[in-house]
This record gives sequence, structure tokens and C-alpha cells, in this order.
Amino acid sequence: MRAFFSHEFMPSIHYSSFEAGNALRSPEEAGDPMLAGFLEQTRNVLVGVGASIERALQERWSMVLEGVHLVPGMLPLTVTDALVVPCVLAISDEESHAAHFWIRDATSDGLRPVERYLDRLPDIRRMQDYILERARRAGVPVVENADVEEAIGAVIELVLTAASGRLEPV
Repeated sequence: MRAFFSHEFMPSIHYSSFEAGNALRSPEEAGDPMLAGFLEQTRNVLVGVGASIERALQERWSMVLEGVHLVPGMLPLTVTDALVVPCVLAISDEESHAAHFWIRDATSDGLRPVERYLDRLPDIRRMQDYILERARRAGVPVVENADVEEAIGAVIELVLTAASGRLEPV
């Protein structure tokens, strides 16, 4: 979306999720500028997500959507003729969470430098807490993402369980 919309037109999408508060026109009016900026950014991103879902439905594509902007309660989950399996990935242990940023740094050739994320870890954790609270209120399962194999297994189990509930008896 950053490539299509100028900073002047849609400033929030030109920041990382934990920095989107910098795009607020009146940050002093927001109770929590970091969360307010993130939510404004999320509303903008969800327009594109909705269009992607519509296109996938029209063309009968299978797709998996993931990302911090898929905030429970903000993305409609009732889609006709589609299996929608919501879940939130979270890392409860702060040290494990920080370790993920080292991996991201190593696999992005330094495009996502670890120091930037570690410096903002308290904000990132606060954003995660907000998303987890939204998940709890919306009844969306939370999958612990400290161990990648266990997280993948838990997500696959959620998908298989949801799919088995939609199968017609033979």
C-alpha cells in the first residue's frame, strides 16, 4: 500500500505498526498515540485485505492471510463460501519475543535491524496485549508462537477442526 498511497494522503501506512502514532494529526488527543496510530493504520490496511478476500472469492483461490493488522473484531469473519479460521499468534515470554527479532534481522539481510525492534519492545508487547484482549473478547484462539513447530501444529489443528465441521456426511 505504501507504493500506491503517498505519505501526505495516508501517512499511517508509511510507518511500522508500533510507530504509526507518529502519523497522527493530533497525537495529544489520543489516549495512547501508539495504539491509536496502529488502529488507524489497521483500518487503512484492512481496506486492501477486504479487496484481496473479495478477489480470492471471485476467482476461487485458496489463501492464507497473516499479519499484525488482522485484529480480532476489526476484520469481518463471516464470509460466504469460504472457510475462515481466525487465530492470533503470540509470544508470552518477553525474552523469546526479543529472540524473534534477531532471527528477523538475520533473514532480512539487515533490512529489519534488530536494535530498532528491541528498542521498541515495550510498545510491541503492549500492542500484542491489546490484540490478545481483542482476541479474548471475540473468542479468537491464541496460539503460542515460542516454538515454530508447535505453533504450526496448533494452527493446522485449528484449520482441520474447522474444516471437519464443514464436511458433509457421506
